[in-house]
Amino acid sequence: MHFDTNTAYMKANFAYNEASKDIETSVYLNQEYWYPNGYTVHVAHKGSNSQTLTQKKADGNYLTFNIAQIFENVQDGDEVTVTVYAK
Repeated sequence: MHFDTNTAYMKANFAYNEASKDIETSVYLNQEYWYPNGYTVHVAHKGSNSQTLTQKKADGNYLTFNIAQIFENVQDGDEVTVTVYAK
């Protein structure tokens, strides 16, 4: 994971696990401190174009989404990248 304290740019990589296909991924965003004007989130995985999350479920500072619903062709072990940009 990488976080730039000057720009609030965040990038995280992780391996997709097929056992989690029905479970949402959670990302912690301190909206008050790092993203007071909002944020843009992109999710990508090998073999697919990056997707901008337009419908996000945010509960306080936690953003949740389901990787398997974003990428139908995601497979066990695929690397997934989440990037967050401050507006």
